[in-house]
This record gives sequence, C-alpha cells and structure tokens, in this order.
Amino acid sequence: MHFKISVGQVALEYDGDEAFFSKDVAAFVEGFLEKVGGVTFASPHSFEGSGANAVSQRNSSGQRHSTNTVAKLLDVKTGPDLILAAVAKKILVDGDATVSRQAIISEMRGATSYYKKTYTSNLSNYLDNLTKADSLRLISEGVYGLPAKMRDSLEPKLNEQ
Repeated sequence: MHFKISVGQVALEYDGDEAFFSKDVAAFVEGFLEKVGGVTFASPHSFEGSGANAVSQRNSSGQRHSTNTVAKLLDVKTGPDLILAAVAKKILVDGDATVSRQAIISEMRGATSYYKKTYTSNLSNYLDNLTKADSLRLISEGVYGLPAKMRDSLEPKLNEQ
C-alpha cells in the first residue's frame, strides 16, 4: 500500500503493509490532519491505493473547485492567466506546496472552456514572464510556487460564491 498526502509545505508518505497502516498509521495521520486543518476524511480509515479516495483537500472556504471553476473565478482571458489559475488550483485548492511544469500543463488542459493549444506551445515564455513579474516563483527547474502576495490576491477570489 502506498499513501501520500501534502498539506501546504508538509508532506507525509507511507509505503508498507496495509494492515499496519490501518491499525497504527491511520490514527497518526488523522491526528496530524486535524492539527493541520483544512483536510477532512471521506470516511474514517478509508485509505485505499494512493489515498485519493480517503482524503478530500479543500480551500479555506471548504469548497472544491475544478480548474475550469478557478479559471472562471479568476476571469481568465490569456495563457498566463490560465497558468495562474492552474497553479492556484493545485496550491490553494488541492493543497500542494509546489507545482511541476507537467502538472501545470495537465491542469491547463483540464480547463477545457479556457484552454487553447497555443498556450502549451508558448508555455516557456509565459512561465518566464510570470516569474520575472514575481507572479510565480521558480523553486527548482520546472517547479513553481506562489509568492505570498499572489496567494493573498487569489484566495479571496476563490472563496467567492
């Protein structure tokens, strides 16, 4: 059994026997997540496979958003706007600490109402410009994060009804 969860900049990973996990590790994980906040279990001890069905990550309003919804809330009009929506979805909604270039592409393609193929072909230029404008932070090669000022400006928009 393999289980991995990331909340903000904290990641917890388990790879081992399912019986041991269910008995001992699950209680620890539940306690950990209660302390961190913003994460709820679909059902107690319902860890299966990668844990995707067991944990529901939510934004600060308790809502789950698709990348399409995030793009709508952020009023996406351009490729760079869609990149920010994709990164915001992964970091602010899903709780990831950072986002890989491949994850950005995947999230952008998932926003079917907003995605254009040219956005992928211009991705390097868009990422460079967003990094220079300090809208994104280059954490390591091909890995990006959101600066605090961007988090502060995007979070209220994602909490709108």
